[in-house]
Parts: sequence; structure tokens; C-alpha cells
Amino acid sequence: MQSFFLMMLLCCSVTVAAATELRLISSEKMPYNYTTEQQFVGLTVDVVKDLLAPKQPDIEVMPWPRAFEIARTTPNVLLFTMGKTKQRLAQGFQYIGPVSTRQLAFYTLQDEFTTLTSLAEIRQKKLVIVGLRGGWFSEQLKQQGIEILEVGDYHQGVLMLLRDRAHLWVSTDLEAQMHLNQTGEHAKLKIALRLQCAENYLALSPGSDAKLYQQLQQDYQRWSQSKKPAAIAKKWQQQLGVTLKFNQKRGFSDSELQTSDCPLQTEPGAFTLSAK
Repeated sequence: MQSFFLMMLLCCSVTVAAATELRLISSEKMPYNYTTEQQFVGLTVDVVKDLLAPKQPDIEVMPWPRAFEIARTTPNVLLFTMGKTKQRLAQGFQYIGPVSTRQLAFYTLQDEFTTLTSLAEIRQKKLVIVGLRGGWFSEQLKQQGIEILEVGDYHQGVLMLLRDRAHLWVSTDLEAQMHLNQTGEHAKLKIALRLQCAENYLALSPGSDAKLYQQLQQDYQRWSQSKKPAAIAKKWQQQLGVTLKFNQKRGFSDSELQTSDCPLQTEPGAFTLSAK
């Protein structure tokens, strides 16, 4: 009998420990997760806080390459915000979401580049594109033979464009205006070429506890059917400069984004141009 109670106590201790194992890691990726006035805030941060309320571990904030490497090699890490690719799925990442869907595009300040129609034209003109170091989309572009000037975060990207260090900047409809506003510049961004849509997720690291993943999925499902997403959309749409909406298939997105402009990706990380 004594051994039975000892075993029960041990099992309970393991369960409690497992419940507190989740480690949260993120990086600067406005408007999803970023630092302002010494606080870490953002669209995805609000979702994470809702999911893990009333208690949650501290969020560790670090550069994306380091954040990704820790998550890739450490179980029970929730990494956000992250895109889904075939390579990352093969590495063992498991996804919760999507939290948001945005349309990627090449942005420019120069009228001469607003008539671009293909990646082949970009290669031919030898245009320099600034993109995120270690980002899945930057890797996709390099595989297509596109020259990428890689920077540590999106804010640096728009600054490189403003300083004429690059011809084009990779950003999205949910991010571009907010990054430009942060610079204090009054330049007008123009879309040079619309690309694919991509979803943002919460990613649970390879080797994580299966029960932890199931619990996060269940919590996300309940959250997505509640009134909380609508409240978050209302909070963020003014800052993003778009009318934000939420649905379970896409997460948060610009309400003007049409299904024909942004078909759901059948292949994670597939590289396509928009119909427009």
C-alpha cells in the first residue's frame, strides 16, 4: 500500500512538472511579437496570453536565428510567430493555428519597379531585395536565383529600402505600413509585385510531449470559437491600417483579402505568385 501511494505521488509530481515544462521563445516580428516601452506585445502575443491564461511562463525574446535553433533542438518549446514549410515539418515541428494569414509582396519606393511581372524580370534587372536573415521566404527566393540582402529584423529591412540600399523589400499587407510608421518617414510604399499568401503559426518544437501538443490544440480550438479573437481584431486593426477579421481557416487577416487572391496553400512553403 505504501508503495502504491508513493507511486501515485510520483505520477502526480511528473504531471505537475510536465504542465510547467512549456518554454516560450519569440523574436522581434512586428506586429505579431515586438518590444515597445519595455513591454513585449503583439497580435500573436495576445493570442498566446489568452491561451495560457491565467498563468504562463515568461517569454524569452532573442534574435530569430538563435530562437529557431534552440527550438529545433529543445523539446517543449513554443516558438512564435513562425511560417510552415516542408523542411520544418520534416524537422518535427508541430503547428497550432493558423494565427494569421498575410499576403507577401515586394515593396518599393520607386515608380519604375511597380510594373514588374515576374521573378525572371527581377533576376534580369539584377535588383537587390532586402529580406529577413534565416526567414523561410528569403531561402525560397535565394533558391530562385534572387539576390537577397539579409538583415536581422523587418525594421532594418524597411530602413535599407529608405536608404537606397535595396531596390525592393519583402513584407506583407499586415506588416508593411506599421514598420514604415515606426521609422518616422513619410515616404509612400508601392507594391512592385504581389506574391503568395502565407500563414503564421505557433510552433511546438520537435520531440515535445504529445499530450502538451494535444492540449494546446484543444485550447486553441476553444479560443478560436470564443469572442476573444474579435476583441483582439478590434484592438489591432487601427495600428495595422487594415480592417482586421478572424476566421478559423486563416486566423487574422485583412478583410479585403479575397479568397481568389489568397488560396489556401496545399503545399507548405510553396512558392507562387498572386493571381493579380
